[in-house]
Amino acid sequence: MWEVADYSLKRAAPANNGVRALGSSRPVAGEFLTTVRNFGAARLVGLITRDSRTVQLPAAERVRYDLLRGGLAAASIEISSENPALLIERATRIAKIEITPALEIRLLDETGAPVDRSVVHLDVLDPAGKPVQYYSGNVTVKDGHAEFQIPFALSDATGDWRIRGRDVISGLTEERVIRR
Repeated sequence: MWEVADYSLKRAAPANNGVRALGSSRPVAGEFLTTVRNFGAARLVGLITRDSRTVQLPAAERVRYDLLRGGLAAASIEISSENPALLIERATRIAKIEITPALEIRLLDETGAPVDRSVVHLDVLDPAGKPVQYYSGNVTVKDGHAEFQIPFALSDATGDWRIRGRDVISGLTEERVIRR
């Protein structure tokens, strides 16, 4: 759990599920809020302040990802009301994304174990390389697995269709070509 004190973040003892901490610092230069929630076996941390400031994050005991900026989180982050931080902490690093020919998505951590929960964004491109928004979308990965289907219309072009997948937590990408 996180707790706000003098514009810095400090670890505190765990509490029950749901919102872990919601507090504000001394109102010298505006309020500073943090909230912590469970996300599967991971922890989701949100940070926001009225005024722009750089926040030094506490030393990470776990792998920390920056969901809004993408990839691993930096040791310090610039935040404001227009530019909040949304971090997710995991016990292990997400290491591999795979899209099978049957359009099953597999997401594994650095130990080879399935990732408990994540979201993968899939972009579908037609044979001409043009993005097809109505076939694209997000899938929820549970226990390292998700499925995706493309309900092709009879009028869709034949040829090689590309599916690009991006894990929104780690930023890992994978591409699969299917023939229609």
